[in-house]
Amino acid sequence: MALRSWLTALRVVAGLLLVPGCPPPAPASDGHALLEREAPSVTGVALDGRPMAAAGAAGGRATVVDFWASWCRPCEGSIPILEDLWRRHRARGLVVVAVSQDRSAADARSALQAMGASFPVLFDRDQALARDFRVERIPLSFVLDERRRIRWVGSDPTALRAAVARVLAD
Repeated sequence: MALRSWLTALRVVAGLLLVPGCPPPAPASDGHALLEREAPSVTGVALDGRPMAAAGAAGGRATVVDFWASWCRPCEGSIPILEDLWRRHRARGLVVVAVSQDRSAADARSALQAMGASFPVLFDRDQALARDFRVERIPLSFVLDERRRIRWVGSDPTALRAAVARVLAD
């Protein structure tokens, strides 16, 4: 009898979570000192040497700032996910910017070209952005809302997708 009550309760909760039109639940975020705070300014030099300001640009409803490097093997998996997110959701207001931690812009350009990335990339030559965002490991993504508040931090691709969907739905 207790099992039947438990299963009924589980079905009710599952039904509430899957109501059409409701935004997905917020995914768990990595513990980070900047979570729920205003993001540092995301400005710097693009890989082509031009000045660039990214976060909150173009009226973005959501911004993903991803720290990566061409020598980082786990980063090889994050770039295609970012590209997919950007292509699917840029019309809905998603801004994606990668922040290269490479020592050479040429290394970053070569890796991005091989992975087919077309979103903006900043070259963080002196690691200033990494320090501002308190990045201790890569890859590491930050999802910002339209007010530049950091709503999610992590490196799990499934959770990243859910965090972007949640911020776009808000």
